[in-house]
Amino acid sequence: MFRMKDVRIFIVKPIDITGIELCEKDFDGHPKVILNPKSQDPSLVFDLAEPNFQKATRESVMACIAILTKPNDPTNPTRPIFFGPSELPQLNTCLKMHNSSILNFYEEQARKNMQLAETVRNIMDQQDRAQVEYLRQCGITNEDQVEVNVTIEQAQG
Repeated sequence: MFRMKDVRIFIVKPIDITGIELCEKDFDGHPKVILNPKSQDPSLVFDLAEPNFQKATRESVMACIAILTKPNDPTNPTRPIFFGPSELPQLNTCLKMHNSSILNFYEEQARKNMQLAETVRNIMDQQDRAQVEYLRQCGITNEDQVEVNVTIEQAQG
């Protein structure tokens, strides 16, 4: 059975902060900071901590991806990583590097699948050739055809 591994691509999500709300106790009993509370976007709810603004480097982007891909992992820090607007060009460059590896993975999978499809096609063709050869050895060729004429008449009564 062929099974694809879980692969994710990432994009930059700009956030215009229009409001902040503090929640003393969330469902897990910890205080939370809610950005843009009117939007009710669960991805904008964070544990109460100092914001972690980073320079956009390959390492900081990979750390951010690790946080996003394992949100409920107790060994994974739950503090979000923020990048300032001036970091956008470098952030996009880092994300392109990550996403191009995902693209390469899918292109490699497509190539392998096309090779498998070609193998199946060759096996099917080989079976057809084997059938034609067997029929030839039995003295049956494609030219041996039976023609059947059918006439339908309707009786009037």
